[in-house]
Amino acid sequence: MSDALHLAALILASAGTCCLAASVERRRGRRMVWAGSVAASLIMIGAMSDIVFGLGIAHPIAWAIALLAGSVAVAAGERTLLGRTDAARGPAVHTAIGGLVVIPLVLAMGQYPGAQDAALAGAAAHAHGSGGALLLLPAAAFVAWSVVLFVRTGSSARERIQHGAMGASTMLMALAALG
Repeated sequence: MSDALHLAALILASAGTCCLAASVERRRGRRMVWAGSVAASLIMIGAMSDIVFGLGIAHPIAWAIALLAGSVAVAAGERTLLGRTDAARGPAVHTAIGGLVVIPLVLAMGQYPGAQDAALAGAAAHAHGSGGALLLLPAAAFVAWSVVLFVRTGSSARERIQHGAMGASTMLMALAALG
């Protein structure tokens, strides 16, 4: 069951990245942010593929660092290139936060000794059995936000599909992390 959830999450993340890549921005500043968002999404797919197929390309902590760097770069680029008024618009913010939300899931599902214990240790110290729930809180918030963006009118079809696919992918990854 967990493998099926992983594979479905990977397929949805790939579909979301394809929609993001297909929505090429024409304006100069937006094009740079778009390229960063695509790169951050590809890092996410790389980490997910490594976990799903057990490829051993990189240690989960290395993937976490890459996801963090990609997310911060996208957010900083969005703010620097577009300014304060446009910084919260478009799929770049969604991509950046999505990368941050995936980090604990990658660490929890990574294939190394003590991976799940390390990811859940802080939460389990406070209350027994709540580690999984605390792991899911950021993912649940991201999924809820993705649903809001998906149903919002005024967005392009590609943007809505990207938001929906990334939200659904995150939900499936969170469920697989529990399994």
